[in-house]
Amino acid sequence: MEKMYQRSKIQEESLHYERLKHNGEDPIVGVNTFLREGEEQVMEETALTRASADEKNARLESLRQFQKRHEARSAEALAVLEPFLGSQLPAIRRVPFALIQAIALSDQGNDSLAIRTVREALAGKPTGEVADRCRLKLLRCLLADDQAEAAASVLIEWPIGPESAAARGIAAGELAEEAYARGDYDHAKAWFRQLLEAPVSDKDQARGLSGLAWSEHQRGHQAEAEQAFGDLIERFPQDRHVAEAWLARAGYWEQQGQMEAADEAWAQVIALSDNPQHVASARLQRARRHERAARYGEAIEELDQILALDVEFGQRDQVHYLRGWVSVSYT
Repeated sequence: MEKMYQRSKIQEESLHYERLKHNGEDPIVGVNTFLREGEEQVMEETALTRASADEKNARLESLRQFQKRHEARSAEALAVLEPFLGSQLPAIRRVPFALIQAIALSDQGNDSLAIRTVREALAGKPTGEVADRCRLKLLRCLLADDQAEAAASVLIEWPIGPESAAARGIAAGELAEEAYARGDYDHAKAWFRQLLEAPVSDKDQARGLSGLAWSEHQRGHQAEAEQAFGDLIERFPQDRHVAEAWLARAGYWEQQGQMEAADEAWAQVIALSDNPQHVASARLQRARRHERAARYGEAIEELDQILALDVEFGQRDQVHYLRGWVSVSYT
C-alpha cells in the first residue's frame, strides 16, 4: 500500500506541473513562451496559397501537350538516358502517360478524375503488364472513391491468364482488406483465398493467411481461424503478422481450457512482437492467471513489466488497479 501511495503522489505532482505548464503559470522559454518579459508580441498574417484544381489540371494538360510536341524525339532522348537509367528504362517505356496522370490525380485526392483517366487508357486496349497496371490502378481509385462494387467488377472482368495471375492476386488482396474493414467477412474470406492462390510474394502470402484467419475468426469459425493462424506461423515465422496470430491462438486455447498451450502462445507474443500493446495484452493475461493461482509475486512481476511499456492510458489504469489488488493479497 505504501508503494501505491508513493506512485499516486508522484502522479498528482506530475499532473500539477503539467497544468502549470499548460496554462502558462510556469513560463518555460521554448515550451509555452517565446518572448522576454515586457516585449510585445507582433502577429503577422501569412497568406496561404494553394493551386486550384483547374490550375493543377492545366499543368497536367501542359505536360501532355509537351509530350505530343516532342513525341518524335522521345526515342532519341531515351537513348541518351539509357546509360544512366540502366534496367529502369524498359519500365519507363512501358508506362503510358494516362497512368502517370491518374497516379498524380489520385495523390491529389481527385479520384473521380483519376478513374476517368484510367478508363480512357484502358479504352486504348493496352496489353500485358501495362494493362494489368492500369486495371490495378483503376481498382484502387474506385475503392478510394467508395465504389466497392465497381472495384469488384474490375477484378471479375480481368482477363484470366498466367501472365496476369500475380496482379489479379494483388487486386483480390485490396478488395479483401476493404471488405474486412466494412465488416463483410464472407467476401473478405473469398478474396483472401484468391490472393493465396496467386503467385505472389511471401509478404503477400502472409498477408493473405492473416486476413483469412481473422475473417474466419470474425465469422465465428474458430477452428478454421486457428488452422489458418497455425499455417501462418509455420510458413512465415518471421512475418510481422505472426505475433498477432500467437495472440489470437492464445485466446482460443484459453477458451478451450488448454492453459499450457495458451501460456506458450503468450510467451511467443512477448518474444516476437514489437508492438507494446500486444506485449502488454499477453503479460496482462499471464498476470491474471498468476493471480488466480495465488502466485502473487509472479503476477506483480508481469504487471511491472507492463508499466515499463508505452501503453495506452486505459490499459495502464487497468494494470494499476490489478496491481493494487494483487499487492493487498500479497501482503
